[in-house]
Amino acid sequence: GNNYYRGIGWYRRGITPDASLAGKSLYLKFDGANLTTDLYINGTFVGEHKGGYSAFGWDVSSFLTIGADNVIAVEVNNANDPNVAPNAGDYTMDGGIYRHVNLIATNTEHVALQEFVPPDTSANPIGPTVGYWLNTPGVYLTQTNVSSISANLAITTDVRNDGAAAKTLTVVSDIVDASGNLVVELSGSQSVGAGANVDVTQNTVVNNPHLWDGVNNPYLYSVYVSVKDGPTLTDVLQQTLGFRSFSVDPNQGAILNGHPYSLHGVDFHQDRLNEGWAISDADQTQDVGLIQEIGATFVRLSHYQHPELTYDLLDQDGIAAWSEIPINGTNNGNLPNTTSFLDNAKQQLQEMIRQEYNHPSVLVWGLFNEISDNATNRSVITALNNLAHQEDPTRLTTCASNNSPGAPVASIPTLAGFNEYLGWYSGSYNDV
Repeated sequence: GNNYYRGIGWYRRGITPDASLAGKSLYLKFDGANLTTDLYINGTFVGEHKGGYSAFGWDVSSFLTIGADNVIAVEVNNANDPNVAPNAGDYTMDGGIYRHVNLIATNTEHVALQEFVPPDTSANPIGPTVGYWLNTPGVYLTQTNVSSISANLAITTDVRNDGAAAKTLTVVSDIVDASGNLVVELSGSQSVGAGANVDVTQNTVVNNPHLWDGVNNPYLYSVYVSVKDGPTLTDVLQQTLGFRSFSVDPNQGAILNGHPYSLHGVDFHQDRLNEGWAISDADQTQDVGLIQEIGATFVRLSHYQHPELTYDLLDQDGIAAWSEIPINGTNNGNLPNTTSFLDNAKQQLQEMIRQEYNHPSVLVWGLFNEISDNATNRSVITALNNLAHQEDPTRLTTCASNNSPGAPVASIPTLAGFNEYLGWYSGSYNDV
């Protein structure tokens, strides 16, 4: 009924970091909080994040006192903000911290937990015009030319040096099959400046890969990325990898690994009765299990980036996914015509693509849901489509439109889905 509280909520917690964490880099990660989050530690402002669905966080090493009591205070505001998507939607915009929060400790030489996205200052900017820190998976797995004969794989590791001096760090990447057998090991060294991030990219060809083939055979490899300072191992990060190719043909439909593949299933939201958005890991496991039980091969993650565990479960069960950002019909379907709104929409798109980049289940990036066809909306969606293809040239873009087929705004992404409400808002199911 849109009659629920939308405003500020405060969280406070005292923590005493153990003495063993002295000298470590400390990062406070929020898996999700809606909508605008401000962090304070011991009364000092640390940072602000706008957006309710992506992971975010801050390096809090200089804010926390080891071995002493610290007060972490978090202000979360779910009031509507015209400069932050979504401005509207036919679901409840629950507020507050609703996903996990973790304090992560690493050695000073480690796989990055955040990366700075610089402002796009070009005459026709593709990315946001305001720079920001993005929570990163730290490792990006880019697969191309995938077939049952071979697959090209680029492993890009964002390495961070929080130390006071530059160091030459070694990155070792091990690709391991589902049985635990080593398939490929890659190694390379690079100088990383003090307080800097450096991308280290390693390329290989995997022969005769066991393909991730949807519900038929959701086969997953593991990639273990190690960072070494000389002979000393300083960090290890694991990511799952599923080799697959995907395309769409106007005559044959969806093509997975070179063969037609039926995509049928459901949309679903991240909520539960009496829990709102603060669902448990067990809830997510049950949801995906129910979707698997009904024989679905495909889900649309409406209408926003979902929890990381949900994507992991879809990978494991072979259920393909459409993952989208919260650009929903608002103001009668009109999006705000402001640089601030577009910058935030671009930020949320970058966060979703980079954070969910490695999931083989994700086939397409969704750019909008049921917006009007007008000049402003076409301009916004064109900008987001350009950014999506720049961020991830390996995937298609899509949208869900309630316009008639042929509406120009729906022709901007690679693909479009058209919603039909036969017998829903009016008429009868016989109208099908």
